[in-house]
Amino acid sequence: MDRSSRRPTAFLQPNSEVFPCPYFAMLIDQLRTSFLPEPETEATLWQRFTYLDPDKGRRFTGKYTQPAMIAEDLARLAFSSELIDGPHLWRERSLPGPSFLFSDALQDAIRTAKPKVPPMFKVKEA
Repeated sequence: MDRSSRRPTAFLQPNSEVFPCPYFAMLIDQLRTSFLPEPETEATLWQRFTYLDPDKGRRFTGKYTQPAMIAEDLARLAFSSELIDGPHLWRERSLPGPSFLFSDALQDAIRTAKPKVPPMFKVKEA
């Protein structure tokens, strides 16, 4: 992303004053469908998101739902190595979370730079 496309975002303090330093929002427009729903983890890590059609038949939406996830669960989710090759930061189309995924190279760069970030967990590649 070039600097001309960055937009500062103002955040207000409880007293309605703007925080003194700028914050920036990031739009992640790389989308992948790389989640591999392994049958042995169905119902424990993921479930198919379905709906009832007018004929009362169950239809799969192409999306999956997840129960509340902990680090150990995230590490058990499988993603296609072939389909995630290339981008360093992307969102998964078929899962509601994790919100975004990092390449190993980007994770290494983040660890080197040491910014404040939420915890990151390695997922399984298949």
